[in-house]
Order: sequence, then structure tokens, then C-alpha cells
Amino acid sequence: MIAKPNFTALKAGIIFCVVLVCFLSENIHSQDTVSSPFIFHGVLLDSVSGSVVGYGHIYNESRRKGAISDTNGRFRIWANISDTLVFISLSHLGRIYIVKPLDIKREVPVKMMIRLYEIDALEFEIPRTYKALQEAILEIDPKEGKPMPELPQHNSYITPKLLDTNYIYSNDFKVWHPISAYYYKHNKEEQSKRKLWMLQEQELYQPMIDKKYNIEMLSRITGFTGDTVLNFMLYCNFSFNYLYESTELEIIEEIDRQKKLFIEHCYGQCIPVTVPTRNKKER
Repeated sequence: MIAKPNFTALKAGIIFCVVLVCFLSENIHSQDTVSSPFIFHGVLLDSVSGSVVGYGHIYNESRRKGAISDTNGRFRIWANISDTLVFISLSHLGRIYIVKPLDIKREVPVKMMIRLYEIDALEFEIPRTYKALQEAILEIDPKEGKPMPELPQHNSYITPKLLDTNYIYSNDFKVWHPISAYYYKHNKEEQSKRKLWMLQEQELYQPMIDKKYNIEMLSRITGFTGDTVLNFMLYCNFSFNYLYESTELEIIEEIDRQKKLFIEHCYGQCIPVTVPTRNKKER
């Protein structure tokens, strides 16, 4: 007698094989996806208005790569599943995003919250007549010798931010603009631009500095002549910024202080120095 085949067990075996093959293929595909990087497409958007955020900085902490969004807020950057992306913008708060498997075949919208800047309220009264304005001006009592906090402080020598090494090497610039900080620090073209700008600025203001500080002026104040006055100028080695920002009186006072140190230094080094002599009437 022929035994009947057990179709139920056969069906269960077939289903088990199909499930096992699907599971293995999915596992192999997921491992291949994780191990192979892909180009992450995204767009930076304002979380409230939905407008694009241009020129935002994108930094992949896992791969140490960076990118910048274009005027339409779109960007592309190499990434992998579970990579950590950091989004930074001057006008919006920073955001951290973890790359997901679904991001491989789509453009990811990254919504950023706008940064709010608080400013103090201004309260002022406008005089209704010219006489009231004149009386208000006459009531101002500027304290001589003391700066007034309500008035802006004068900065006589201002360097553009992106040409100022103190700004581009600062920690704030590195945190908020890491890609730009690396670029401005190591790019030879930007280094040449900073040197060229500094030389042009010095050439522009050099005639004014030469009027305040020169060989004749040093010889007249110190009494040094010949090689001594040249050695004294090299000894002082005043910087361009100092000569530009200082007044003639401040420079003269500093020259007098440096003169005493110069004489002591030369006597200690056994260098011949012609020390001028003055009588009481000349003083």
C-alpha cells in the first residue's frame, strides 16, 4: 500500500525555506549597505517659514568630511548608515542628525530653528523745538579724562574679519564655522591675500607714520647720531599697529623709556654708545 504524501509538512518546509532565504538576503543586503558609503542628499529648511537656508555648514563627525549648502539650501556629502551629521548656520541653531537607511534613496529635509538675538530696548525723547534741543546739549557734562560708556569707542585701526588672524584662529570661529576655519588657516591663497592686504595697508598709511616716527625725530629726541641712532631704531622695533594707533606724545614717552633700557643694554654688552649730555637749562 502506497503512503500518501504529507502536503502540510511539505508546505511548511517550503515556507520555512522561503523565509530563510529572504532573511539571509536581507541581512546580506543590510551589511553591504552599512559597509559601503553613499552620497547623502539634503536640503536645509527653516522650521517655521519653510524657506531654504543657504550657505549652511554640514560636517560629518564620523568621516570628518564637510560641505556647504548652496543658495537653494541643497547639499551633498558622503555618509554611511548611523553617521552623525552636524548642521551649523549663523542665522539658525545647530542641529545633529543620525543617518538612517531610508536616507539612501531620498533627499532629506533638515529643518532648523531660527536663532533669536535679543537687543536692549531704546528709549529716547525727540525735542520738539530747537531751543529744547540746545538746552539738552548744554546739559551734557562730559567728564574730562574719563570715557563715557554711552558713546561708541573709537577703533582707529580695523582689520576685516576674514583677514584678521585673531578672528579666524579664535575658538568661536572654529566652533561655528569649522570648515571655513580649516580653509582660511591652511589655504595658501588665503594666506597670500592676508599678506597682500597687510602690505597694501602699510603702504597706504606709511607716509603718516613716517611723519610721526623717523630717523631725524629720533636723533633730535635722543641726541644719538650715526650708527647709534640706527641701532637704537632696530632696538625699539615698534610694530606698525603701535605706530599707527599711538599719538606723537605717546611715542616720545616710549622712546624715552626705551632709551634708558638701550643704554643699559649696550653698556652690558660692551657696545660703544655716544651718550648725549644735557645741562639743566636744556631740560
